[in-house]
Amino acid sequence: MREYGKIATRFWTDPRIIGLPPHAKLVATYLMTGVETSLIGCFRCVPHHLSANGVLPPRDADKSFAALAAAEFMEYDAEAGVVYLPRWFRYNPICNGSSGKAALKAVLALPDSPLIAKVINDLRPFDRFMPDKWEDKCRHMCRDTSRPSHSHSHSHSDSHTQGKKVSSAPDADPSAWIDELKSKADGTPPAIVDAYAAACLRACAEYHDRTGGSFTAKRMATMTRRMGKCSFAAQMAAIEVYVDREAGAKDFRYLCGIADRMNRLSPKELDRDMDKHRARMSGAGLLAEVNDA
Repeated sequence: MREYGKIATRFWTDPRIIGLPPHAKLVATYLMTGVETSLIGCFRCVPHHLSANGVLPPRDADKSFAALAAAEFMEYDAEAGVVYLPRWFRYNPICNGSSGKAALKAVLALPDSPLIAKVINDLRPFDRFMPDKWEDKCRHMCRDTSRPSHSHSHSHSDSHTQGKKVSSAPDADPSAWIDELKSKADGTPPAIVDAYAAACLRACAEYHDRTGGSFTAKRMATMTRRMGKCSFAAQMAAIEVYVDREAGAKDFRYLCGIADRMNRLSPKELDRDMDKHRARMSGAGLLAEVNDA
């Protein structure tokens, strides 16, 4: 069981969340921080768990699951009793080999479910941190993937995604860019670089997710090529500003524009700019999240 869970401050202004009734918002926060929650965003949890833990009465727990599924915050396989949070890794990336091993262990602890296939897809961008042949070890768990999972809103979810590529995970391997970034790190721990890179990729994908597109391999290649022309400090500063202020609102070209501007600053000017940005964030933001992890 995890000792704590994190919730991004933008959760409260997410269009999917704002219109939900209070009991559904409570359940959403429970699913992100509760005792059942795992580091892969997919775990066993049924409505009566919430009532047994004193979160909500049984009737409100059922209604909350239905409301969150309709809002596409979660998917629920009622037959297996498995909850899946499709945007989990956007805010909780796998950052090292130890987390990769723990992620595989969490997958293997689940009952067979069609939702496992979605977790496998979400983990692919972090393949470099996963154990060897990890997909082969859990692919058999994706039972009946030809049919939808039993969910409070399975027909709505299927109609929303049919014929459209879901961009919750990037389509290409960014390892070369991340490795190059680490080679320029000048003392910054690799785990910090991994966390920033993962947050950057998720923020880029979030924009296309919200606009109905996809963060394609071509777009990622363009982004990594433009970012790679900038210094390490400029790239890390641009990622922090972009994730804190524009994630989901503007695409990767805005990120690259920030990096280009940062790259033209002297080290002293860059430090001054970032001090101002972090002061505006009042102790929140990507840097604080990474330091707290």
